[in-house]
Amino acid sequence: MMLKHILFSLVTVSLSTAAVASTNCTYYPENERIPAVKFQQNLEKQGYKIHSFDSDDNCYEIEGINPKGERVEVKFDMKTGEVVRSKLDHDNH
Repeated sequence: MMLKHILFSLVTVSLSTAAVASTNCTYYPENERIPAVKFQQNLEKQGYKIHSFDSDDNCYEIEGINPKGERVEVKFDMKTGEVVRSKLDHDNH
């Protein structure tokens, strides 16, 4: 019985890790998304300097400088605006 609990826990952790690693966002109809121009403006008000803006895998994706002055690549959910993935961009220094 203990082995079943351990295996279940390992499978659960593996599945949740895979979900976190995925960078695909949920598809939303256009009328449910934050308009791209408004989204960019809100990011700039927060202190982002956007070098490129695109939509990819149902996410908004930017490359630029975050409010801390770091080069970043960030993917955002198109409906909620939440960060789906963020990484420092060390390739473009």
